[in-house]
Amino acid sequence: MNPTRHDDWRRNAKLARFFSEIERLGGPEQVEVTIRALSDMKAALAKNVASTPDVYRPEGDEQPTDKIMDYVSEQYVKKLAADLRRKSGYIQVCGLWVHRSIVTFLVYGMLAAIALTLFIPMIFSPRPGGFGRGLIGLLATVGVGLAIFVRTRN
Repeated sequence: MNPTRHDDWRRNAKLARFFSEIERLGGPEQVEVTIRALSDMKAALAKNVASTPDVYRPEGDEQPTDKIMDYVSEQYVKKLAADLRRKSGYIQVCGLWVHRSIVTFLVYGMLAAIALTLFIPMIFSPRPGGFGRGLIGLLATVGVGLAIFVRTRN
């Protein structure tokens, strides 16, 4: 990869998916800054390798600079994409990136399902003590919902 060719970074098969995600979450300016940073890193690394040729020996066809930059660039772009996901409100659940609003929606949906199926019928139950248990359960469910809401707002 030539450090002066900025398009080479985007054409890299390992990095293409991450670059598209960086562009989606951070915009084209973030992609340009990332490409510029990678190019500058490669130029600095090439200068370092050239100044100490006895330490860095080429292995086969691959130059030491390319081998090091493949690893460094992949780690850098992966971390940047993960940081942008977190800033955009995504969390990782079981290895999948999910927006936190979906998790909140599911939690509140489960609370509503519990309240509707268990506690509302208890309130209207003709059994003795059903009204009290239903009301306490309903208030507890609303309390848990409010506690989650307050915690997520802060």
